[in-house]
Amino acid sequence: MRLRAIVIVCWIEAISSALTPGLGPPQLQAVRDLVSVGALASLFGVRSLDRGNPERQWRNYWRGPVWANVTWLVALALEGQGEATIATELRRRMLLAVEGAGMREYFGAESGRGLGAKDFAWTAALYLREARLH
Repeated sequence: MRLRAIVIVCWIEAISSALTPGLGPPQLQAVRDLVSVGALASLFGVRSLDRGNPERQWRNYWRGPVWANVTWLVALALEGQGEATIATELRRRMLLAVEGAGMREYFGAESGRGLGAKDFAWTAALYLREARLH
């Protein structure tokens, strides 16, 4: 007999439901908590993988770092759901990451250290947009 275990992984796709129009209050609360104070929250944006996951690697693309474009997209989705306060906070975190480390491809979720490509166009475009608006 083989034993099977269910492994729960909190990954960035878990919050893609925020893009769904008419999301119910419990689901919206779960997304909001996940990105603001929960497993995907970082001082520099939205983590790509749950901070407690043993597979997390601070420098591995989709296993923990923060991406400006993902953080911005989550903020946009939450704002579309009427969550302006948390959307503004996520944008502030994204701006903090960029102001501290430059227009990098992605950022260390714990330190905000710039990682990957320098002068990354997605990051630059989003930073310029948000800096102009705020």
